[in-house]
Parts: sequence; structure tokens; C-alpha cells
Amino acid sequence: MTMAEKFTANEEWAIRALMKECEYTREEAIIRMKSGMA
Repeated sequence: MTMAEKFTANEEWAIRALMKECEYTREEAIIRMKSGMA
């Protein structure tokens, strides 16, 4: 997975929500979103 990977608007929103609510880094938020926990 690279930082150039593109996300849909919904995925981007989920990543940002995880980062805000849980103080995740972007990488942590992406991992959690992809693992179905978001």
C-alpha cells in the first residue's frame, strides 16, 4: 500500500473521522477502515 492510493469520498471521510475521534495516524485509520472496523 502506498500513500498514492486513492480513496472514495466516503472512505476519505471515514479515515478522517477515525483520525479525529481516535487520534489515529492516517496509516492506522486506513488499516482499521480496510479491516472492516470503521
